[in-house]
Amino acid sequence: MVDTYEEYTRHMLGFKGLHLDDDLPLPSVPEHIQCFTKPQPSVLESSKDVLQSIKSLIPLVPVNRLKVDTEAAKRYKFNKL
Repeated sequence: MVDTYEEYTRHMLGFKGLHLDDDLPLPSVPEHIQCFTKPQPSVLESSKDVLQSIKSLIPLVPVNRLKVDTEAAKRYKFNKL
């Protein structure tokens, strides 16, 4: 059995290994991996009511990033090879 997440991760690592110095955006997820990660339409339709009740119970609120995160990122910046 093929693990699609592992296949995608190896694909991205190989891409970044070949393009170390380039600031290219990552390639899109291949079609054969997308078809394994999307749920069937029947599952989406049957779970719609449950997901709506969860959304009403646990509302998602956008938050600002903490200043500590950006300071830590500056402090532990990796040097380019």
